[in-house]
Amino acid sequence: MRGWSRPKSPSACPFCDCRWLWRNRRYRRTVQTLEGPRSFWVRQWKCAECGRTCADRIPGAEKGARYALEVKRKAVRTLFDSEQDVAHTIREMRRNRGWSPSASTVRRALGQAASEIRAPKPPSSGILLSDEKYVRIAGRKRPVLILRDTHQVVRAAEVIPNRSPEAIEEVMEPVQRWTQAHTLVTDDMKSYRVVARDLRLRHQMCQFHLLRAVNRRLHRYLGRKRWGMSREDREREKQKIRDMFRSFCRARGRRQQAAWVRAIARLPRRHPPLARFVAHFLRTWPVYHTFRRVRGCPKTNNGSEGGIARLEKHLARLRGFRSQERANGFLLLWALHWNYRPMETGPHRGKCPLELARLDVKGQDWMDCTGLTE
Repeated sequence: MRGWSRPKSPSACPFCDCRWLWRNRRYRRTVQTLEGPRSFWVRQWKCAECGRTCADRIPGAEKGARYALEVKRKAVRTLFDSEQDVAHTIREMRRNRGWSPSASTVRRALGQAASEIRAPKPPSSGILLSDEKYVRIAGRKRPVLILRDTHQVVRAAEVIPNRSPEAIEEVMEPVQRWTQAHTLVTDDMKSYRVVARDLRLRHQMCQFHLLRAVNRRLHRYLGRKRWGMSREDREREKQKIRDMFRSFCRARGRRQQAAWVRAIARLPRRHPPLARFVAHFLRTWPVYHTFRRVRGCPKTNNGSEGGIARLEKHLARLRGFRSQERANGFLLLWALHWNYRPMETGPHRGKCPLELARLDVKGQDWMDCTGLTE
């Protein structure tokens, strides 16, 4: 069969490097390949120096492994391409091949693939987009920090103990150092303001999150009956406040922005329940227009939401992990697979994020960057 050859004898003892090896015995070993089971006659050798034994090496199979590397690579590839769980991977391989590895074999293959990641490092745009999701580890929800750039290349994906500034900085600082990032695009979480200040990054807060926060507070405050306000008055007032914040987001010059900020500052006089939200906005409003001073900086972090939404569904189907080490290993493989995966829709359809970052990856397989290689 293609890709398979006779077992190769060792040239020296793997324990003491002695070249005097005596043949001890011969036995038959069966390895499961993608084409089916294949049997080999393997010779066992005994070292004349240390007395320990070693055997011939079967190309494409590890020592003592029942399944060939190509089977493990196929299982890992099916898991990430289908974005399903381990049980679905087993069913898919059984339907296509008539047989499938066990669930424990697939999980061990995932751990082996994540044990040695040689991910390429394309040129950075200098702008990091940050977002977080949750994953279940031993039954508890833990946050996952995901960092991407404007080329959609995932720079980091790691489980953090909490969403405090210290935990975020521990992951973000080395990424900011080797990517030479100068701008950070985030949502409205308070920890990001501290992180951007400590790392001396320009901070762009997502305008979409600002408008969503406005809508939530208006729904909570003006969504029900108020004394002296009819339903039409409440809807008209909600639309008026929304238009004020939208006009602030669309304002180009500093004078226009300041004019709308002054108009928003007068809202608590008529609507006291909005005083706390407006006061917070008045302290942070300049960071919503950082994109006007940084070339190529997006005004929202929605660019990081597309792939993260798919990751969130994949994590939900996997139903959690037993340890943080396994979760981080899966996230490393997901980031590598995402960077090599061609986009299915949009203006860059057919190109992967690494190609958008001007890195030539044609003909390369993302599985060759994992630990499942000879």
